[in-house]
Amino acid sequence: MSMQDRINATMARIDTTRASARALGLEYEIGWQWNSADTAQRLKDASGVEVLDAGYTHGRTDVWKVVFDRSLVFQWGGYTGHELVSPKLEGRDALVKVGRMVAAIENMGRDVDVNKTCGHHVHFNASDLTAVHVGKISAAFYVYEEAFDLLMPPSRQANRNKQFLRSHRATCNGDEASVIRRIKAATSIDDVIDVICPDVPNDREYKGKRYYKLNLTNASTRYRAPGRNFWTIEFRQHSATKEALKSVNWIRLLDHFVEKFRGGMLYVSPLPSQMTPAQKLQHLFQALRLPRDLQEFWWNRAVNLDENPDRNAARRAVRIDTVERRRGFQGVLDSILNIRPATAR
Repeated sequence: MSMQDRINATMARIDTTRASARALGLEYEIGWQWNSADTAQRLKDASGVEVLDAGYTHGRTDVWKVVFDRSLVFQWGGYTGHELVSPKLEGRDALVKVGRMVAAIENMGRDVDVNKTCGHHVHFNASDLTAVHVGKISAAFYVYEEAFDLLMPPSRQANRNKQFLRSHRATCNGDEASVIRRIKAATSIDDVIDVICPDVPNDREYKGKRYYKLNLTNASTRYRAPGRNFWTIEFRQHSATKEALKSVNWIRLLDHFVEKFRGGMLYVSPLPSQMTPAQKLQHLFQALRLPRDLQEFWWNRAVNLDENPDRNAARRAVRIDTVERRRGFQGVLDSILNIRPATAR
C-alpha cells in the first residue's frame, strides 16, 4: 500500500468538522531519525505539501516548516528533536489539511517518536478578541482545568511541569468565584493575564507568563515576546502526538471551547466544590454541547490513562476514580443532571 493510500485510510476514520472557521496555528514537537533538511523533504514527499527547513525562527511562513527546538530531549533511539509548525490555517476545511499532514507522520512508524519533553500546541487567531472575550475564555479554563487535566498523562497534569506548563489553579490566589470577579474587572488583555497567569518571583522554576497551560502573551502588548508577529491565544497542555485522530479531536474540542465561551453576555459560573474531576469533564461536555463522538473519544481517553498507566510514569494526580469508571460514561453524566450547567452566554 502506498503512503497516499495509508493516509487516505487514516483520514477515513477522522471527522474533520469544525465549530468555527477561526484561523489556527499548530506546533508538533517530535523526534525524527533525520536532520531537519531530510525531515522536511520526507514530510513533503509523504504529504504532498510544501515543507520548509527553517532552522530556528518564530517568523510566520506560508508553508509548513521544520524548526530546531533545544528543549526536546531524546536520550536513546537516535532521534533528533524538531518542531513541525503549520502555516496559518483558515476555514472550515483546515482540519483536513492538518489530518493529512499528521497522518503522514503517523504512517512513518518507528522513524518518528515522542516523549514527555514534547508537546502539541494549538494557537487560535485572537486578532478579533477583546479583553472581555479573552477574559471569558480564561475564566472557563480556570473553572474546567481539572477536566482538561483528566485528558492528559501525568507529566502534563496539575502543576507537575512548573517550568513549561504551569497550572493556573495552583498559582492564582483565590477560589473560582474570586478569580472570575477579578477577571471581569480587567480592562485590557494585559490585565487578564495578570490575574490568570500571575508572576511567581520566588520560584526558581518560574519562566514567565508564557509558560502556562493557556498562554495569552501573544495577544498582549505588554508581555509579547520579541519576534512574535502574530496575535493568538495558545493552548499548550496537550502531550506530543503522532496520531492524526487524537490531534484533530483535540483541536475540535478546543475549537468548541473557544467559540462557546468567548460568546454571549455572561461569564462561566463557578462549579460546586464537591464535583469530582470526572463530573467536571461531563459538565464541560454538556456546556459545550460537544458532538457525541468527541465526548466518547475523550471519556475513553481519560479512562484508558487510568486503567493502562505508563509503568515508567508517576501516578496521575487527577483521576477518574474506580467507582466512576464502573458507572461509565452515562452513569457519571446522570450524576450531574441536577447540577445547573455552566453559564456561557
